[in-house]
Amino acid sequence: MERTGAAPDEVSALIHGTSEATNALLGRQDHNMCLVVTEGFRHILEISRQNAPDGFGDSFFWVKPQRLVPPDRVYEVSARIDHRGVALAPLDEELARDRAAVGPWGVAGGRPGGVFGISVNPGTPALREVPAISNGTKMIEGDLVRVETTGGGGWGNPFEREYQYVRRDVIWEKVTFEGAMRHYGVVFSDEKNFKVDPDGSGALRQIMKASRKKGAFFDRGPGFAALKSSAG
Repeated sequence: MERTGAAPDEVSALIHGTSEATNALLGRQDHNMCLVVTEGFRHILEISRQNAPDGFGDSFFWVKPQRLVPPDRVYEVSARIDHRGVALAPLDEELARDRAAVGPWGVAGGRPGGVFGISVNPGTPALREVPAISNGTKMIEGDLVRVETTGGGGWGNPFEREYQYVRRDVIWEKVTFEGAMRHYGVVFSDEKNFKVDPDGSGALRQIMKASRKKGAFFDRGPGFAALKSSAG
């Protein structure tokens, strides 16, 4: 309307086309896409319904198409909306705000998860931290926004996790080589072939176990104490 100079009462119809965006999605032209889903539906793309070609006879040989958005860029929110757009459950802003200070708890020796955070232009001199719940944040063309979701709290002593599972997590890029050593005490003798060094890992774990203090059953993380002290 601004471009044509038309008045609102002169508009008789509004047509919104999504073909260009849909084609970009299916053509995988944008490698930075994310997906926001209702809490509990994080793996909806893996569970997705679709018909196998040529019936079920060839289903054993059918390779499922690569998902459009990888799991690390799928974000869950507490809000729930029905098919008419009516909010059945509102967005829990307090929960989002709390998760910026206190991550999910660790249990039975597991470490607490990471906290939620939003930053603009991370790793550059123009870095800006954005509050978890905010409005009116100014952006300019070329700005990079990073949204870090909370990591789940751990269960059990990480130094007792079997080597093959830590190796699998590294192969699946859930854990880095450095993270495997720092958090699980697992050393790789051949990173190219994901070969674990059992002797080196065992020795490192003994050292790390000896230096680790025995904590409470629930590990609420450092943010909990800070939040509690600030509340008086």
